[in-house]
Amino acid sequence: MNTSLYIIYKLIAFNYSLNRPEMQKTFTKTLLTLIALLTFYLPANSQDIVINEIMSSNKNTISNSAESADDWVELYNKSDEDINLEGYFLSDNPNKPKKWSFPAVTIAAKSRLLVWASERSDIENEIHADFKISKEGETLVLSDPDGNVVDQAAAVFIPEDISYGRYPDGGDNWHFFDAATPQAQNTNPVQTVVLNEIMASNKTTITNAAGDYEDWIELYNNGELPVNLAGFYLSDKASNPLQWKFPQVIIEPGQFLLVWAADAGSEDELFTIFKLGKDGENVLLSNMDGELVDRFDAIELGDDVSYGRYPDGGDLLAIITTPTPGAAMYMKNLRLQYMPE
Repeated sequence: MNTSLYIIYKLIAFNYSLNRPEMQKTFTKTLLTLIALLTFYLPANSQDIVINEIMSSNKNTISNSAESADDWVELYNKSDEDINLEGYFLSDNPNKPKKWSFPAVTIAAKSRLLVWASERSDIENEIHADFKISKEGETLVLSDPDGNVVDQAAAVFIPEDISYGRYPDGGDNWHFFDAATPQAQNTNPVQTVVLNEIMASNKTTITNAAGDYEDWIELYNNGELPVNLAGFYLSDKASNPLQWKFPQVIIEPGQFLLVWAADAGSEDELFTIFKLGKDGENVLLSNMDGELVDRFDAIELGDDVSYGRYPDGGDLLAIITTPTPGAAMYMKNLRLQYMPE
């Protein structure tokens, strides 16, 4: 419990223990005044501080005052008030959330603070934590002085000189950035994931982990950065584009991701809550803001025939009689039966 609130609680208990009504009345007025003052001067909610951007393999992006390109963590104060971080904790181990404590440092309202994950203590005028971040993925935990977790960033692999952070600053959605912005506003990431291939009547082509022939949707990352699909949406209805929401899943550059268009399946696979109609249904991919990223318009598909792009991620759309779920298409084994205008 907050110390100020605990004191108020004890004073209220004391007030009710008084047996003289006139003293209770006077004490109540004084107590109400005290509550009003404390409410006005209480610090901003610690939930207004978030881990905003991370770089775990800094080679050429930015150097500290010792000319060392160390890993770094950027915090962001979402509130309209300055917040003193003295006594807060930062850790790369959820089992040891109090691994490193902040010195006396204030993060201004709507501002950022850079913490170097360098294991160094000999550099002045900068904030240096006593641990480094593994680029293979470590969970970062930010805790308040009472040990309560304020924010945490999931463990993900982050390539060299690429950062992983929130857009917009302080928001809920995480992205990879090829142009890191330490102590500056994060930039809107370019969308590079597309609908690549779909099958609406899977009879003999491929089974899921349970051995079932379900319809499927294949996505492809056409860019040079990983993309976190958490919060993206898939749908087969233009009237309801936010029909199914992706969980935390990262698609690497040049990687295919298969989503089964079925209502149930293995925990290790992705399953939507809708199926595809082979007589023709729209398939829509939307980002976390509900903006349309890509779309396949309704087209009739036969059994074990897919509809997709050639080359992978390209502009040519065709009915494909040799489907390639989760794999690259090759012209030598690709027969185009129909090419829409």
